[in-house]
Amino acid sequence: MNKIQKVTNQMRLRKSLVSILLTAVSIIAIGIPIHPSHAGVLSNSISKALAEKAAQRVAVKEAAERGAARTSIERTATARSTSSQTAEKAAAKELTTKQAESQRANRLYRENKIDWAEKNTKNLQYDASKHEHGNLPIRTLNADKQVQKYYPTVREARAAMKKGIEPNRHMTATTHGPGRESFKKAQQRYGLTDEPKARVTIQMHKEQQYISTKAIGGARGVSENLPVKRIPPEDVGHLYLGPSKRTH
Repeated sequence: MNKIQKVTNQMRLRKSLVSILLTAVSIIAIGIPIHPSHAGVLSNSISKALAEKAAQRVAVKEAAERGAARTSIERTATARSTSSQTAEKAAAKELTTKQAESQRANRLYRENKIDWAEKNTKNLQYDASKHEHGNLPIRTLNADKQVQKYYPTVREARAAMKKGIEPNRHMTATTHGPGRESFKKAQQRYGLTDEPKARVTIQMHKEQQYISTKAIGGARGVSENLPVKRIPPEDVGHLYLGPSKRTH
């Protein structure tokens, strides 16, 4: 019901009430006796008019409540949208900042101005921010593929062979063949925090989903794979030990 209709209905109701009341007052003033049937009609008319008035009040109140609820919902949605946009901007800013710090650390390390530990700290901070805010795309393998995963201890490598590998764990994007790449070189190539003591081969299958991204802190052009789902132990193959420790 629009505003014009409400005003029109209210005017009609007021005119009916005034007419009924004037009629009643005139009858009483003139002293005309009111027949019981006439009194009933008059009473019913007044009751009907009052009921219509009450119904209009209820309708107006309900319309106001619906409007208030609608306004509240719209305000909440606007607040949530604003909050989400603010969070997205903050995440994008953090990601850009961490990336710049990582790139600067890599440059300073190449110029022998900072050590490996300081460089790697910035690389790891960017890595964490990228995985949290980077929205990395998921890809699907077109064919079977073998990759590798390096471990700082032999114990962790053996555990992977027994229990499998959890999702989003770093793996190489390719394999260079057993024994062809030293563990020290692998640390530099893939930006590993510690020099690895062991590595395992991993069989990835056609249609398997994964994330491909730059190996943070690694050599230029070197990427890494992250499995979207858990790698089962039957897909974790051979174990290769580093030259320093072959047992434990």
